[in-house]
Amino acid sequence: MSKFKNLSTIILAVILAVLLGYFLLGARELKTPELKNLVKVYFVKYDEQNPRIEAVKRNVPSGDTKINVAVTELLKGPSQSEIEEGYRTEIPASAKLKSILQDDGKVIINLSKGFESGGGSLSMSIRTSQLTKTVNGAAGNSLVYLEIEGRQIEAVGGEGVMINQPLNKK
Repeated sequence: MSKFKNLSTIILAVILAVLLGYFLLGARELKTPELKNLVKVYFVKYDEQNPRIEAVKRNVPSGDTKINVAVTELLKGPSQSEIEEGYRTEIPASAKLKSILQDDGKVIINLSKGFESGGGSLSMSIRTSQLTKTVNGAAGNSLVYLEIEGRQIEAVGGEGVMINQPLNKK
């Protein structure tokens, strides 16, 4: 019986020592880690010349909206480490975000004319798909419309790749 009493005393002493050390070292109350506010941004990976559109995640800072972060990050393109992993974008560097207007369940993304520059119909289709997939996850229940230079468009690029509006039509 004395072996169990000694073992119990030792275990209790270790637990108390750990707890005392924890609080003496200035530890804060125990919390479960918070889930980060994330948004998916879609870039392209080429597998033997076949494009696949894949998501990467970006943090949404407090005070910002998912749709704003998603579109801004999409236009920035993949990070250096993502480029090293094989991610690319078909969206030209000249594409700039002019504005995002959110009102009453509707989001209007206004991009510069640079979104339509360069590339053929495959490039236009891929960049439009990148944008559509990105806004689908970020807009929540809002309908998202695309404008170029303040005008809602039905087609993008010189070859006229059709755009379905709203982008996230169910």
